[in-house]
Amino acid sequence: MTLLDEAKRAELQKTILSRKQNEAVENRLEELRSAATIVIAPRIQDLINKER
Repeated sequence: MTLLDEAKRAELQKTILSRKQNEAVENRLEELRSAATIVIAPRIQDLINKER
């Protein structure tokens, strides 16, 4: 393998690793969002109800 091929290979591996990391983060965020619940404190809920 030539030096140029090794450089391209290393850059490609770095790009693929970065892409896989981004995909892993996006997948994890999607999991967290799907399981998340919004909880409104009673005091805040009272304020919201008073505005209506």
